[in-house]
Amino acid sequence: MIVINGKELSVAALIMARGGSKRLPEKNIKIFAGKPLLAWTIQYCKESQFIDRTIMSTDCEAIADISREYGAEVPFMRPDALAGDDAHVAKVFDHALDFLLLSGEKPDLIVWMSPTNPLRDTHEIDRFLRYFAAHQSAKILISMVEVRDHPMHSDMLPPDLNMSAFSPFVDTNTQLLPKFYKSSEALKMVDVDYYLQHRRFVTPNTFGYVHEEPYCVDIDSEHDFAYAESLLLNSHPEC
Repeated sequence: MIVINGKELSVAALIMARGGSKRLPEKNIKIFAGKPLLAWTIQYCKESQFIDRTIMSTDCEAIADISREYGAEVPFMRPDALAGDDAHVAKVFDHALDFLLLSGEKPDLIVWMSPTNPLRDTHEIDRFLRYFAAHQSAKILISMVEVRDHPMHSDMLPPDLNMSAFSPFVDTNTQLLPKFYKSSEALKMVDVDYYLQHRRFVTPNTFGYVHEEPYCVDIDSEHDFAYAESLLLNSHPEC
């Protein structure tokens, strides 16, 4: 539970992990610092002082079995239509939410996350939830990360590779340019009643929450996996 305006609100964590992954096969259950990658996110949710239940959305029986082993609920299986590379995450979210509505188990708030951010720990999850509770105008909160490869250093090249019309900022020091941010897969927070009114995530009451390193590290390749694992082991040598 979390308290907002003196009212206790229920919080469900929704973790999304599909079976298919082309760049790093079976990455969600690949052993990471001693246990399946997805188990870290389940553990963080279970240890949170605010999260009441942890739900896994997956199409994969192996992921479902491991999720249950580590304490997550798997009350439904995701259909194949929402398990491919082109499956839109908003539709995956809607599928999970609609199941909860039909089962009469609607939470007040849903914090939605990916298991591929294993350095986004319980401390960061709870700090994110406190931030949401403290900002009463926020009905949807999306974690953001600063863009490292600055977009103002980029442009399209014509077929003849002539750069006369290229970005005038191509050789400008990054420190002199405005900061750019992009959404991360680490955390999203949704007021369910508000979301049901809009059925979209970018609204007048959507706000950003900026993650710092290493919380925003996302695993999408073998290099990412090894890098994130080394960071976790260095910060938690007992693992």
